[in-house]
Amino acid sequence: MRFVNVFLLVAVAGMVAAWLKQQKCADYGVASCSALVVPMTWVIAGMALSEMPAMVFVTLSLYLQMKGLRALELSRSALGWFLASGISLGIAVWGRQPYLLLAGVPVLLALLEPRLRTSALVFAVVTAAFALPLFIIWKGLVPPSHQAVQQGLSVTNGIISLGYTGICFMLLAPRSIRLPAKILMGLVVLTAIGNALTQAFVLYPVRSVVERYLPASTMPAFGNFCGSLFLSCGIVFSALLLKLTWDDRKDLKRVTINAGLLCLAVSPIFAARQYSSRYTAMSLPYLMLAAQPMREWRPKTMVTAAVGCSIGFLTLFGYFSL
Repeated sequence: MRFVNVFLLVAVAGMVAAWLKQQKCADYGVASCSALVVPMTWVIAGMALSEMPAMVFVTLSLYLQMKGLRALELSRSALGWFLASGISLGIAVWGRQPYLLLAGVPVLLALLEPRLRTSALVFAVVTAAFALPLFIIWKGLVPPSHQAVQQGLSVTNGIISLGYTGICFMLLAPRSIRLPAKILMGLVVLTAIGNALTQAFVLYPVRSVVERYLPASTMPAFGNFCGSLFLSCGIVFSALLLKLTWDDRKDLKRVTINAGLLCLAVSPIFAARQYSSRYTAMSLPYLMLAAQPMREWRPKTMVTAAVGCSIGFLTLFGYFSL
């Protein structure tokens, strides 16, 4: 399964590269390799986990949607492309149910572009036709064995996921950090003070690695700092993504990518009692394409890429060396 996941990651990167090449991006090859800058990619592609098969189909679904929107720009029918995209998304939902949220993205597009109404309806119906039989068998959105664990809502998990997504976005495109460093540090300090007083948002990312190098007495401070950092990044990233979506509202392809990323970033809100950064990693193709317009090949980009790859490698190594 580990070998399979590695090859599936290559397939995901290949589809991203194919689309960027069609968009005349000169750095499409290097950009597709940026999947490794997202630390969680190393875990889901390097271990015997089940996210990658579903991610291949959701990437294919996104690619087909992009082709459909391109056809629309050329005054051609997008129906066939959205039909195929809906089939791919329906198959992806079999593997990972949060991908069902993406069925709402073409509905948003149809509100912006009336010519997409039929295509969006077909997309939604086909996706539902593939997903509903599974949910009927399960009598819920997840298998019966998981319904007691995952039942309910958790705003905290949604905030954590937004923080993870924001940090990964900044690793891919450090130019996206538009706020002055003093304002960012002030936001982190204020949330850190609030967390220290209330202990409302404490987080321990890559805990298996950190515990090897930090004394046990410093772990509470580490958890408070990380919780504050993720909360701050989540707030900044949400504001940035909404602004980018509004600014690009006339570009349906950008709206599709940004809206899809936002849907997947908040999807862990439906996992009430359990959160894993793997849930956020499911947004990988959307995350790569959303960050691409803001990537600049500067020393800062190389540094953040090295940081992301290093964290991912150490995390994966930590699992294998336990």
